[in-house]
Amino acid sequence: MEKQNFNVLDVIIILLKRKTFIMVFTLIFSLIAVCYSLLATEYWTSKFLVLPLASQGLGSIGSLAESIGLAAGATTTPKQLGIKYSALLKSKTITHITIDKFDLINYYKVKIKDGDKDKALETVYKVFHNDMFDIKLSDETYFMSVAVTTKNKQFSKEIAEYYLETLLDYVKNNKNNTGRQKRELFETRVDQVMSEIEGLVAIIGEYQKENNIIDIENQAKAAIEGYYKVLVDLVELDVELIYTEKFLQNSPKHISLKEKKDSFLEALQKLEKESGETPYLLPLNNITDSYLTIQDIKMRIEVLEKVLMTIYPQLELARIEEIDNMDQIEIIDYPNIPGKRSHPKRALICVLTFFVSLLFASGSVLVYDHLNTTESDKIKEIWKNLFR
Repeated sequence: MEKQNFNVLDVIIILLKRKTFIMVFTLIFSLIAVCYSLLATEYWTSKFLVLPLASQGLGSIGSLAESIGLAAGATTTPKQLGIKYSALLKSKTITHITIDKFDLINYYKVKIKDGDKDKALETVYKVFHNDMFDIKLSDETYFMSVAVTTKNKQFSKEIAEYYLETLLDYVKNNKNNTGRQKRELFETRVDQVMSEIEGLVAIIGEYQKENNIIDIENQAKAAIEGYYKVLVDLVELDVELIYTEKFLQNSPKHISLKEKKDSFLEALQKLEKESGETPYLLPLNNITDSYLTIQDIKMRIEVLEKVLMTIYPQLELARIEEIDNMDQIEIIDYPNIPGKRSHPKRALICVLTFFVSLLFASGSVLVYDHLNTTESDKIKEIWKNLFR
């Protein structure tokens, strides 16, 4: 059989002969593509873009912090942070919380059989990360892009915002920050010391209120001076009594002096045991105990204040270390309501379908024509031997 060679003109002639088939075939599949793109479910993607920033150490206060045991730990690179944050957002814990918060089980119409919610969560988890959630990390710029795709543009934005809030909250409250741990330790101790001081101050106030104490030193001085004055008067009275008893016994003056002495003795007893005319004039018997009690409490307060003065500078340095060691996230793009659907891409589907169907129809025509013209005898021989 003579071998035939095709050139471009032959191909054009064949295609023109079969142009009706090619056009109809292409038109049918193009119409199918248009219908699909119009009827297919629309999906919307909301994204946010962040740049992880690693801490830089304590810088200028490093030596001071090291001197009191607050040196910073090793820093983390932005790439390592991106990998860590990506793993965090992809974790089952965060995903399950997201599924419950946004009721994604009903969104995906997954049925909970026999009350087995865990199985439904696992199913949604797989679908969510395959179709709905995507994280991309740039090896060159270290940017981290997070995209959420759903059938509703507002719903996509809400989920993306939740993931951004979760990420920011994790960075802010990262328990692995050594500065944060020290700051919380010192804050706890400062609160304890302040609470003890406040308790002792309250005890002093209550004690002073119960015992009518305003200023223990001045009140004690006034009580002693009053007692001394009565005592001096009593001594002078005793001198007069000695004289009257010797020369004027049983006289009205002697009797009057004896009565006066009895009143002075009674006054002394009151000064020793009672408050006297005013409740703020302290009894002599209680002055020592009251003074010692108040001084003991004041001494304990002074000790706690010195402890507080020692702890507080360390607390301030721990706060500085916490801020300096805190990994930061720079938000480049916030989640927004997508203005353009991510799927289906109608123009792309229609154009690709048109050209693919056109090429397929043209190729089919060329193959068919080639087989009918050059290989028909061979095909007949094959069919003959096949069904012999």
